[in-house]
Amino acid sequence: MKKRIMSLALALTMVVSLVACGSGESSSTASTGTPTTSEEPIVMKVAGTFNDESFMGVYLHDYFKPYVEEHSDGRISVEIYTNSVLGSDRELVEGMQMNTVQAAIAPVNVIANFNMPKLNALSMPYLFESREDAYEQLDGEFGDYMAEGLETIGLRSLRWGESAIRNLSSSKKAIRTPEDCEGQKFRVMEAAIDIAIIEALGGSPTPMAFNELYTGLQQGTVDGQDNGLVMTYNMKFYEVQDYYTVTEQYFLANGFIVSEIFWQSLPDDLKQVVQDGADYAMEAGREIVVQQENECIPIMEEAGMEIIYLTDEEKAAFKEATSSVWDNIEELVQDEKAIEMALELYNR
Repeated sequence: MKKRIMSLALALTMVVSLVACGSGESSSTASTGTPTTSEEPIVMKVAGTFNDESFMGVYLHDYFKPYVEEHSDGRISVEIYTNSVLGSDRELVEGMQMNTVQAAIAPVNVIANFNMPKLNALSMPYLFESREDAYEQLDGEFGDYMAEGLETIGLRSLRWGESAIRNLSSSKKAIRTPEDCEGQKFRVMEAAIDIAIIEALGGSPTPMAFNELYTGLQQGTVDGQDNGLVMTYNMKFYEVQDYYTVTEQYFLANGFIVSEIFWQSLPDDLKQVVQDGADYAMEAGREIVVQQENECIPIMEEAGMEIIYLTDEEKAAFKEATSSVWDNIEELVQDEKAIEMALELYNR
């Protein structure tokens, strides 16, 4: 019986080989003279917890996807999944480690939880002097060092970008001083640095999945949140929040992160296409975020949200209040070089 099965398998193998040899036209040139291929495109699932209208959704749909599909000559098919369809930020990182998700726009604070605490250095309070300064540092030696070692946890950063400059909103009271945070519950990401910053301001940090936040604000499970202007607008948090203060307590970087398994499976020419596509999209995102901020502010104000801009003196009080987080930098970052680089930036 075993011999008959082996003979049948051998015969089938020979037939498949003959069929493949006789169908060369499908992988070369058809009668029209147009190159065709029988190979299925490589599917690249790119995910995020934001929505399609956010600047991150726009640069994925309008820049990354068309760039990669065009420049790979259709050898890569990009599928975009936003609105937490494939899971929370943490679940997306886990998916990339297993290559069930090929790429994601992931916040560094979440990636830090995966045995990469040095990434917390990127989110220390009042680290950067401005948005432009943040981009300069992320594109330079500081950002390069932060990307080192990600392959040890199954990830790779193609480019650092912006998730948001974090501010505070509330339905309970206007926030003009750190003392105004006392007695308020603020939703935070499940990340050590976010928890530490809210605690330093006197608030009560409450980790909550992003896709549960609107309901949490609406029902009063939390009093406020710390997302940027664009995310607060796109997710309609302004409908359930009365006050928004531009505290700018820290710049949250994200990364165009790919699965290391997926990356190593690509030939060199397609690696370059994906890398170039990420650079192209993230560069575009830096302009789109400013444009969207300028557009969303008057809409939120017209809807009844009070947007509060702090004076330099008032902002200095928030910087002073969060200085205690810097006292714990060794515990939070656990990397001597990253600590040294962050302190050098902070003390400029």
